[in-house]
Amino acid sequence: MPSANVNTPTQSYSRQAERWRMLDDLDGGTKAMIEASTTWLPKEEAESEQNYRNRLGRSVLYPMFADTLDTGVSRMFAYPIAIKEADALSDRLAQLQDDADRKGTSLTQFGRQIAHDGMKFGRLHFLVDFPATDATANLRDEQESGVRPYFAAVSPPDIIGWKFRSGPGGKQILAQLRVRETQVVADGEFGEKEVKSVRVYIDDGEGARWELWTEGDKGDYLMADGGSISLGRIPLVTAYYDYVAPFEANPPYEGLAWQNIRHWRSSSEQDNLLRVARVPILTGAGLSQEQIDAGIQIGASKILASVNPDAKWSYTE
Repeated sequence: MPSANVNTPTQSYSRQAERWRMLDDLDGGTKAMIEASTTWLPKEEAESEQNYRNRLGRSVLYPMFADTLDTGVSRMFAYPIAIKEADALSDRLAQLQDDADRKGTSLTQFGRQIAHDGMKFGRLHFLVDFPATDATANLRDEQESGVRPYFAAVSPPDIIGWKFRSGPGGKQILAQLRVRETQVVADGEFGEKEVKSVRVYIDDGEGARWELWTEGDKGDYLMADGGSISLGRIPLVTAYYDYVAPFEANPPYEGLAWQNIRHWRSSSEQDNLLRVARVPILTGAGLSQEQIDAGIQIGASKILASVNPDAKWSYTE
């Protein structure tokens, strides 16, 4: 067994990831379910590979799971988020209302995004971040440059590791957080490539810092960057829909997801049966071998004839 590195997930993560596969595929629609192939649509015992591929390609997912998530989130945000006493906020913080993540996402849109994660996975997370600044910059410099706090959504499948330490009064304090990241960067003049990394947040009681570990050519990870966290702790906000343990939750609609899988399989079988039943087969009786070898043509301006008075034609379906 290879030794653990910064990209090695916890056992709790691995247990949950097995359950998330179904949720992700259902949320991805028909295309994702077809790509999952036999994972959710088993191949019949005597079914040829080509027949299975044909059946799989004709299958269409009824999106009851994805629609339920979307409906639930829409009801939660029927009205936009409004910051209470927004007038009392500084100009920099007031910008969160219209641009929560420095990408132009409004606070309401950001809320919808993380709420979707909560309904899907049973928990949601986001970081309160602040852009890196020159160590010599003062408050006035920061204000003039437009630097301000912002939110960064973190999907549960991206959080692969965590550790806690005991604080005052035995309080559990998040001591380490590992988050997978993938960035698409330029590769030459016209190309692109993916860069995989793991961002590590550390709170050892003496202060907080972050490290960025990037995947190398051989699949190993090397620390590429790092710095301190001015807040003095790991700035993660977490909410649970169905709490089990720290960073572990039951997906609230997992039961509905299994029913959607059942419907996916049943509808695929039903469509396949209809395809067979809807194709009638012309049956002939009392034909000579010569007539059989010559074949039959069916269509307008054609006639089926035989010198045998007992010959019969019918459709079998």
